[in-house]
Amino acid sequence: MILIFIASLLSGVFITSLLMHRKSKDAFRGKHMIISGGSSGIGLELARLAAKDGAKVTIIARNEDRLKDAQHKVAVDTDHKFHYVSVDLSSSISSIQEKLRPALEEHGDVDILVNCAGSAVSRYIEETTEEMFHQMMDVNFFSAVNLTKALLKSLENRCKETGSASVVFTSSVAGLMGIFGYSAYSPSKFALVGFAQTLKAEKEHLGLHVMVAFPPDTDTAGFANENLGKPEETVAISQMGGLHKPKAVAGGILNDISKKRICSSFGLDGQFICTAASGLWPAGSIWRLTSEVALIAPARLLGAYLHWAFARCASHARNTKES
Repeated sequence: MILIFIASLLSGVFITSLLMHRKSKDAFRGKHMIISGGSSGIGLELARLAAKDGAKVTIIARNEDRLKDAQHKVAVDTDHKFHYVSVDLSSSISSIQEKLRPALEEHGDVDILVNCAGSAVSRYIEETTEEMFHQMMDVNFFSAVNLTKALLKSLENRCKETGSASVVFTSSVAGLMGIFGYSAYSPSKFALVGFAQTLKAEKEHLGLHVMVAFPPDTDTAGFANENLGKPEETVAISQMGGLHKPKAVAGGILNDISKKRICSSFGLDGQFICTAASGLWPAGSIWRLTSEVALIAPARLLGAYLHWAFARCASHARNTKES
């Protein structure tokens, strides 16, 4: 009976997931969307899909050559204006604001900010250097904090003008649970969740929508770079979840933005991991809250199973390596 109950709840979550990923018609038409990390990977696909939907897109990255290449890739698919900004997001907030000024003058205040810049380092704790810990916090956490603070006034202006604006943070499943090999990466993604929830608490009365995305492993150049030096145990764990295409992941994130979700996950397993971690999250909607309350017990059991499965997978990979 318990298995039947869990199966029925799983079916409900699956149906809910399908409904969640139906994008509102014309949700982005005429909106100014700023995307950090927009020159490659998920960020580039977000820019491409948003531009196709009629958004005025500004992408941010450090490497200007990659930005120009990304601009060309997006421009061939759309007639809408497209802007790029080369800036180091670890620099001062005032210098970031100065760099972004032309884009805001051309496209207007920002409607949707997507913090997608980031990278991952995966090593054993003993092999994770002090520099790597600082690098992960700078690239994954402080870059998002700096850009959000640099654009906060613009976001507030848009809220006053239209009643709403959105900020999105790209975390990870490793931002919800500690995973073997991610002693530097995982804390930086956990930190994003705390910042996002605090931002929502302080600014939601203005109409600011805040969402955290938890994408799965995605087939990007950044993921290929992450695999360099990754422990065999972590490789084995990653293979359990599979590898997804950036276009599909970006499409899911955009759909969840259009629905003003507070949590964006991918697939049934992602839904359950977010549900298991939802205890102190703000409620996104009555329907979402009801489903989370109904699913929290089985999700907790599945969360415990996931930790056990990861540990077993790591043990098997370790024994294979040592044999």
